[in-house]
Amino acid sequence: MKRQNMSTIVKTIVFISIINIVSVIEIPAQGTDFRKEVFGNIGYGKIYDDETNLGGGVGFGGGFAYRFTRRLGVDFEVNSLNHNRDAGVWEFDGRALTAGAGFQVHFLPESAAQPFIRAGLVWARYEANFESRIAEVPPIPNISYTQNVFGPEVGGGIRFFIGKRWSVRPEFRMTILDNSRDYVPGRSAIELPLCSPRFNLGIGYHW
Repeated sequence: MKRQNMSTIVKTIVFISIINIVSVIEIPAQGTDFRKEVFGNIGYGKIYDDETNLGGGVGFGGGFAYRFTRRLGVDFEVNSLNHNRDAGVWEFDGRALTAGAGFQVHFLPESAAQPFIRAGLVWARYEANFESRIAEVPPIPNISYTQNVFGPEVGGGIRFFIGKRWSVRPEFRMTILDNSRDYVPGRSAIELPLCSPRFNLGIGYHW
């Protein structure tokens, strides 16, 4: 299946899920009685360097969250985001494997629909492949490499409880990744920092 088709499918799933969530918003938020949560994520995001759009793709992940109070919690998670952009004269393909932690602040903690904001730090192992199709003499070399990057992540969304222990969470996140010590001109096909906006749909189980 082509990347564009997969991205369209994911966007459609997220949209339909949000519509279904709104229809059950009146269900009591009994899940707030539980402090622990395991969750999975699926979403769509893009990656930019300081000059251009490097393409978008589908991301997957999951993690664990714990609430100290009804409003304040922490989470730990791992994610993977693949991205691709074919500009005709060149193609960029990459993948970011991330691990991070963050704090969450929840609003309306007694309701079935709980808005929240999140801030944290992310470390990523970034793999990149750059292919040039420009006919030049000497030719522009193709480049493949990996590097470690890290930085802040912020975001927010709404957690909808759809039963006593289950919740669904549409959210937006923005991640900035950099590491000047691991940047080598001529080896790297991108220029740091990386910026990654993305939309996620998470499903959580609470206990």
